[in-house]
Amino acid sequence: MKIFLMRHADAQKSDEIPRDRDRALTEKGKTKLVKEGGGFRRLGLEFEAIWTSPYLRARQTAEIMAEQVEFRGDVELYEALTPGGDFEAIKKRLQGLKSSSRVLLVGHAPDLGLLASEICFKKGAPEIPMKKGGLIRIDVDDWTDTPPGELRWVLTGKHVRWMRKKKADRAWAEKHAKEMTGVAAEGEPVVEREEEEDEEF
Repeated sequence: MKIFLMRHADAQKSDEIPRDRDRALTEKGKTKLVKEGGGFRRLGLEFEAIWTSPYLRARQTAEIMAEQVEFRGDVELYEALTPGGDFEAIKKRLQGLKSSSRVLLVGHAPDLGLLASEICFKKGAPEIPMKKGGLIRIDVDDWTDTPPGELRWVLTGKHVRWMRKKKADRAWAEKHAKEMTGVAAEGEPVVEREEEEDEEF
């Protein structure tokens, strides 16, 4: 199983919108996602399912990416992916999918980074930081393994947008996705959080 976790793109500030769940993507955020779609295609990403937090900014992100990869199913609103969501419900649902499934989950930070750590390391492990528009790939062969997940990529949106510019095949893009993901010998992810106004989930 291949699990892709994606944080929503740039959104309106919380002091601009009364309800957090109603914060929409900015025009800049939408433009970045369309460019990121080129990177998704270069990586050959296809999904059997796309689940998203029902918050507007996540839903818009999921819908744009679904269009970019020509996803033919319905983007599903999934309450467990809201901020402070239910990791156990998410993992249980993932375990019910076919082993060959490729699923994209769109949501928020720090939740997605914490979920990734829980699947790839252990419960209570530090968050894997995610930039807005960032993408994590986790491979799971057997949910009974401890831990079940193998961390394959931790990419920023900028990494993915860069890939779309390269005249290269899927194998090249896959190789560079792995190289851009630093993993220490102990298995802990090496991911530095860049300094920017990225604290809003």
